[in-house]
Amino acid sequence: MRYIAYNNIRMKRTFIQVTLLFICNFSFGQVLNDTIGKYDAIKIAEQFVKDNGYCSLPPNRSNLSYELWDNYRGNDDSILKRRKNTLKCNASYISEEAKEWHIGFLSSKIQAIHSDTSNAPGRSIIISKDGKEVRMAHKAPLFSKFRKL
Repeated sequence: MRYIAYNNIRMKRTFIQVTLLFICNFSFGQVLNDTIGKYDAIKIAEQFVKDNGYCSLPPNRSNLSYELWDNYRGNDDSILKRRKNTLKCNASYISEEAKEWHIGFLSSKIQAIHSDTSNAPGRSIIISKDGKEVRMAHKAPLFSKFRKL
């Protein structure tokens, strides 16, 4: 009788452990599937720069993102004129934080002959790890704290 009771307790314990393991793995898997990786973040940021008129390519006027100092929200022409060709189209730097990616773009005024651009002027795009929030950082990035792409 004692042997049967011991086996029942052992089976219940094993069942609980397997169930908890399954629940933890499933939950952790959900978290992993809801985050974007480095390359997706770079693609999103590069598209953001293009769509919002920061590089030499034509902007996508239907989905402009406004910054804090875009005082003339009704006048997209003046905003796009100020932004035009201020950044290179391709990302140059990346930084990862717990909840977001920072993708750095060099100023279009930087010449390709400069080998050290770690403290060059530019801007960074902040993307949440789930990829749902994309915005331009309003502080100038310190690229020496980023990784070069």
